[in-house]
Amino acid sequence: MVQHMRPLYITTDVSGTKVSKIMVDTGAAVNVITTRTMHLLEIKREKIQSTSLTLKNFAGTVTKTLGLLFLRIKVGPAEGVYAFFVTDCYAAYNAILGRDWIHRSYCVPSTLHQELVMWNRKTDKAEVIKADPRPFPVSANYVDASLLAQDDEGGIEHAIFYLSWTLTDCETRYTLIEKLCLTLYFSACKLRHYMLSITTCIIAQTDLVKYMLSRPILRGRIGKWVLALLEFSLQYVPQKAVKGQAIVDFLAHHPTLEIPMVKELEVASVTITRPDLARIPEYAVWYQATVALQPWVLFFDGSRTETLAGAGIVLENPTGDRFSYSFQLEFKCTNNQAEYEALIIGLEVLLEMGVRDVQIRCDSQLVINQLQNVYRCASWLLMPYLNRAIELLDQFTDVDLEHILRERNFAANELAQLATGITLKYGVRERLLKVKRRTLPSWLARPDPPDDPVVTVLEPIDVDWCIPLVAYLKRPDPTADRKIRFLALNYLLRGDELRRRGEDGMDFRCVYGCEAKQLMREAHTGICGAHQAGPKMRWLIRRHGYYWPSILKDCIAFAKGCEDCQAHGPVQHVPNIPMQPIIKPWPARGWALDLIGMIHPHSSLQHKFIIVATDFFTKWAEVEPLKEASGGTIRQFIFRNIICRFGVPEVLVSDRGAAFMGGPVEQLVTDFGI
Repeated sequence: MVQHMRPLYITTDVSGTKVSKIMVDTGAAVNVITTRTMHLLEIKREKIQSTSLTLKNFAGTVTKTLGLLFLRIKVGPAEGVYAFFVTDCYAAYNAILGRDWIHRSYCVPSTLHQELVMWNRKTDKAEVIKADPRPFPVSANYVDASLLAQDDEGGIEHAIFYLSWTLTDCETRYTLIEKLCLTLYFSACKLRHYMLSITTCIIAQTDLVKYMLSRPILRGRIGKWVLALLEFSLQYVPQKAVKGQAIVDFLAHHPTLEIPMVKELEVASVTITRPDLARIPEYAVWYQATVALQPWVLFFDGSRTETLAGAGIVLENPTGDRFSYSFQLEFKCTNNQAEYEALIIGLEVLLEMGVRDVQIRCDSQLVINQLQNVYRCASWLLMPYLNRAIELLDQFTDVDLEHILRERNFAANELAQLATGITLKYGVRERLLKVKRRTLPSWLARPDPPDDPVVTVLEPIDVDWCIPLVAYLKRPDPTADRKIRFLALNYLLRGDELRRRGEDGMDFRCVYGCEAKQLMREAHTGICGAHQAGPKMRWLIRRHGYYWPSILKDCIAFAKGCEDCQAHGPVQHVPNIPMQPIIKPWPARGWALDLIGMIHPHSSLQHKFIIVATDFFTKWAEVEPLKEASGGTIRQFIFRNIICRFGVPEVLVSDRGAAFMGGPVEQLVTDFGI
């Protein structure tokens, strides 16, 4: 029964072009072709003959057709012109050949044997046309399924309940892990009476419970699913650890979804890599899948001067974004060695990012031809570099080497020359360079800034942040930025005006730029303004029904930049520098002792040393000259200048010199308990 569920796909000749993934369906009364296939075949819409006919599928869904299109189809011995109804929808096939084509071509299709039996009227014999050998699961993109199994007393697994359902149009755009979470949520709701009283083991490709609970904010559909699953006792079991026959059969009949390969995203031998087709809504998803499988591109170049050498690399990802790096080589090397250094550095960066498919482009014929074994490496200076480069290239699964002109390698060449013209100080490993753009020559007079009494800069709201949200709400696109699709859930359009949904059911008018600045000026310094703080300004503006994303930050910056608030605000008595903590809480509690000397020449009284004692709290200093630095003289100084004048201190701090560690000083400290 499972083999009968496999659809029958063939490759046909459509108007002189080989087209794969043509489904032969005995349940279809007419032939159908999608607009995406028309664009791939470069068939203009002007050839469509308009009609008011509508199509209805087995589920009862009615689809309006764009019209009729007549195409020449050749399959095996059958060739003729057939009518196709054009539909503007996404499908897993390129076209459908229904009973109209089957009967007129004298064809008997078999989904069990995956072949067509066709009658050749010229030779009066039957011919067998094999279907495409690639497996196509039944509605893999639109159906989810689950199985509830239980072990009996003997440990044998038995299937209890099977569940399957068709995803809605919105659910088909979920990610794979979100579809698995939806499967768990649907199964738990349907089998709640089974799962409430026991601990249920979840067998899936990944830990769904951990994924949902690790979300930073439980909101949206993930939050809804988590709240519904809180009453169940769930335990994750890896899929590879399962040995039950019932689950093995279920997984065999419901294979996991994977990203389609590039070969499945093609029409005949024309690979889908044309960026201009990405503008077609029906083709955008296919183009993104193809772009994601394109390799990275590495451009590299080296440069050498009399003093320094540099290496420049440019990495281009599959979506066209470029990342530039410049390295300064502080060792002696030739220009060819610098070229190899740039190549090795670029390959190491790609391997660190996990890239395994790369296209290497360089303007050095020597390096490219040596890597391709066209040139023999005769220099012993380049041999270590060549061996290291080959060692790194062996770690890639697919490498494409190509020599290009210097004009195409302009960016890497400029980066290499830039590294040789910059001097880095000792100990500095990298330096950030800023490149600014000027649109007017320096001799032109630039406009003076406006004379505004409010000193503040509000750059973030000068950009119209509403444009991408308005464009998405007017024409929802599943290929739009994920952030835009997520933010659009909180907005609505009223006419051509963007509105923000409020928590209490009221919506706010979205503003930006000068209008937002005018609102803050009116709320802060207007007729009814009382120079409120930033949070109060935000509350007033929202109270009047206005909103923009950075409203709180901009209101706080506006209030801080108001000159009147700075002139008439309360005086701040806090010091402008951080206060330094003190070691001792009151005067004369701790003293620091030290000796200065020997002094040359000596004084007239033959004083050779100076002893200094400094109070930690008041920084008061006691100083006395000494003829000798002995324990007796230091003991006499401590007793007369510190204890008799300021009282017995708590601590005396010294550098543990021989004079301070002598017997008289230690005896004094012991007697007074210092």
